[in-house]
Amino acid sequence: MAKARIVTRVKDKTGLAKSKNKSEYLKALREKHSQFSKNLKYLISTIQSNHDAMQAYSKSRLDVAKAINALTVDTPLFKCGGDIPMSAIGTTDGCAVDGENPSSAAAAKATNRQMSNSSAIVAHDSNPTSFAAVHLQLHKKTKLYHRKYVEHILTYAADWERILSTRVNKHLKHAEKLRVDLDHYQKKVEELNKDANKTMTKGKSVSDKGVDKLKRNEQKLVNARREHEQFVSDLCGFLEEIMERGWKDLHPLLVKMAQFDVTLSGEEASLLSTQMVAVVGELKALAGDHPNMNPTGRLKELETWSLESINKTNPRENQQLTITGG
Repeated sequence: MAKARIVTRVKDKTGLAKSKNKSEYLKALREKHSQFSKNLKYLISTIQSNHDAMQAYSKSRLDVAKAINALTVDTPLFKCGGDIPMSAIGTTDGCAVDGENPSSAAAAKATNRQMSNSSAIVAHDSNPTSFAAVHLQLHKKTKLYHRKYVEHILTYAADWERILSTRVNKHLKHAEKLRVDLDHYQKKVEELNKDANKTMTKGKSVSDKGVDKLKRNEQKLVNARREHEQFVSDLCGFLEEIMERGWKDLHPLLVKMAQFDVTLSGEEASLLSTQMVAVVGELKALAGDHPNMNPTGRLKELETWSLESINKTNPRENQQLTITGG
């Protein structure tokens, strides 16, 4: 029996025997579903790319905070530029482990001195408001929301595609098996009828065994046709459902994506519009406290002024340097 099914499949694949039971509507739906599946997979890949880009941006924001922290240690800019919370001392991403106590003030000061040779973030005040501190907060919030993004957006999209792909492939294979069974019994009945006609043409009677075999296979053919038609009809309905009303499955994903954008942008706007505005005010006030500070910078002076002129702008306590003989 299995050998007969294999022969049927081979003949169908090679075109030696074309099946009369292939559903053209199912074929059309399969082609439509193929494009639908490509679109869904493309959506998942873009969501993943978006997540990766957000992580990369958050990481670059953290790196900027670390760089500012390193450059402002022991300078007037440290308080409003590079200072960060005590809880971030010694960490690589500004996020202290839960339950971890910040280092002592002495340890913090020592760590500050090592900043030029380390990639770790160091702190001064317990809860500062500085450029670096604000960006660390943004990084920590983004890190938390990235976990939510994976849990509620990426995972949902991947599960959606996996469920559809698994079920459709499984049902298409079963539909093909039923179609092969139908072709087999159809061919079997045709051959048995042909043999019976040959026997009667010769003026002979078909044996009871032959008649019984023909009836059994005719009943199997009826059952195979009924099962195949019913399953293909149900499968077509399922494919129509997941494609024509697939927007119902996209809807919760789109809601979560929109909520994520609103929440994350709101958190960023809140931090930037309050704390970062305060940082801008402190930076401007700092410029007012130090004479000869140009809002546009002093790169031109550094490039063109003589050493003597530059030294005169900020006189040192001990002007004369002596060279002693060895």
